[in-house]
This record gives sequence, structure tokens and C-alpha cells, in this order.
Amino acid sequence: FAATDPYHGRELYMIHAPPSPTSPGDEGYHNPLRVAPRPILLADIESGTESSNPSGITSSGGQLPIYFAAYSASSGIELWMSNGESLPIRTTASNPNTQVVGSETVMVADICSGTRNSSPKYLTWYKGKLFFQANNGLLGNEVYVAEPEVVGSHPGSTTMSNGLTMADGTFLKVTVTMFIDIRLGLVSSNPAYFTIMPSPLNPSDEYMYFTASDGYLMGGAAGGAGSGSVIPNTNSEGVPEEEPYGGSQLWRYACFQAQ
Repeated sequence: FAATDPYHGRELYMIHAPPSPTSPGDEGYHNPLRVAPRPILLADIESGTESSNPSGITSSGGQLPIYFAAYSASSGIELWMSNGESLPIRTTASNPNTQVVGSETVMVADICSGTRNSSPKYLTWYKGKLFFQANNGLLGNEVYVAEPEVVGSHPGSTTMSNGLTMADGTFLKVTVTMFIDIRLGLVSSNPAYFTIMPSPLNPSDEYMYFTASDGYLMGGAAGGAGSGSVIPNTNSEGVPEEEPYGGSQLWRYACFQAQ
């Protein structure tokens, strides 16, 4: 979760629950308050009193790692991830009352290169992939996808900006690409409110719905070879559903596993 303190600004925190003491020599054996769950700093992305303002924190099925949007002075607001693993807790010399935990927290991709913001929003998991809205500075706000892949041990020559090492020592590589440019050119389609719902015909299959505007209500764009299709959702008469004033349509993406 995101929280603010006067020494670090608004940054990424976690609740740390130390193991329960079992013998008189264990920390907290005589003082249970010392091992009570407490919030600790997970990552000070924008160091000092400046804030990275983490938002949209999510994970796949409640499992590590977590993904979120955050700000850094060097890259703007981009997609980040953290393995959430705590190293030995330590206090800082300048603020001995603050518990700081070390973890591996990295930027996944600088989608809008340089200090400009890609501003990832609506982070949503579907079929093992993370879908979200982002802007690369050239094609407006469109649908992006992050695809995690375990590639074994850390590939030494690969920069840490596209993945991180998990607790078991494996390296999780994450590839980020534009999934579909619904409204071609500089104008944004503004995809939003990604929602996963079961198919009305087969509850074991799921659709991903979201709102977006193609500017023409043409639709039917493909989401990449073999990845399913992205089409405007239609009503019972086969007419695309469109907001009468805002111009956005309800879109649907389906990616079913082959039987």
C-alpha cells in the first residue's frame, strides 16, 4: 500500500509480521509488542522527502510480485514491480524510529521514454497478462499489456529494468508492448474500466470488457496473431453499444484456450 511519512514522502509500504518468538532468546519473547505486525517502507523510489506516489497496486491471484504505477524524476510516471521480499530490517541514522526493509523494486518499462509520463492506469489481470492504459507519447492513451515469464536465473547481461529476481532465485522477465492501437494516430482511444466477466454461453470462458473510442465505431481490430480479437460489444440487435454523448463504446476482448 501507499503511505506518507515526513522523511520519505508518499512511497510503497508493506505490513511486516515478524515470526513469533519460541524461546527466551528470541526477539520479542518478553515484549510481544516488538514482534507485532507493523508498517515498514518497502521501497523509497523517489529518494528523500519527495514522493513517488504509488498507485493501482495489483498482483496476479494475490501472489508476488506486485505491479503498480509510480513516479521518478528520471522517468516520470511508469510501470513498476516489486518482489515484496523483506531483507533484514534496519533503521536509518537520520530517523531511527523508521523501520526500513530492503527489497527488489524496479521499473518494468519506460513506456514514454525520458522524463515524460506514460501514466499507467486500470491495471487488470486477464489470462496471466497485465492489461492497462498507457501513453507512449506518440499514439495517445491506448491498451498495453505486460507479459511475465520465468526465465531461470538472472541473465547477467540483461538490465534489471525489465524484470526482477524472486525469492526462489528465478528471474521474472516482463515484456511490455502496445496491445492494440484502437484509435489510430496521435488521438487517444482512452481505454478504461477493464472488467473480467464470464462468457454468457460458457461460464468457464471469460471476456475482458472495457470502454474505448475508435472515433468511427468501426471496431473489429485484431489484438495480435493468435491472441484473440478485440471488437465493440453489441446489443441484442447487433448494434455496437455507444455512449450517446461521450463517444465511447463498450469493447470486448476474448482469448479462450484451445480445447
